[in-house]
Amino acid sequence: MPDAILLDALMPGLDGFETCRRIKAQPAFAHVPVIFMTGLAETEHIVAGFAAGGVDYVVKPVRAQEVLARLATHVRNARAVRLAREAVDVGGLGVLVLDARGRIAGARRRRTRASPSASPMRPTPRPPASHG
Repeated sequence: MPDAILLDALMPGLDGFETCRRIKAQPAFAHVPVIFMTGLAETEHIVAGFAAGGVDYVVKPVRAQEVLARLATHVRNARAVRLAREAVDVGGLGVLVLDARGRIAGARRRRTRASPSASPMRPTPRPPASHG
């Protein structure tokens, strides 16, 4: 499993944007950060790279130190997310996602035999509180 993928948008046959979409469609590779390194410098191309699933976009000619710094940051972030996900899965804890205003945007709790209806990224209804 690669730690990251450096991808050119211009390739013979399948372009890099479609290649990225196909990589991201594979569950085993969906978490791997893709960094585009290409000569396409127009805003529409940069936006297309992010829309395809890229985490960064570097225009050629590249500066090696800059690319290495970006690569190290994305690999570190991807590992942190993976470790957090694994910790949640192992610990059986749930995840609560808040939006920028602090409102609940979604929730995910680990499915157990006791709660097969637990739905990923949806708030789980609470039973009414008893008053007595």
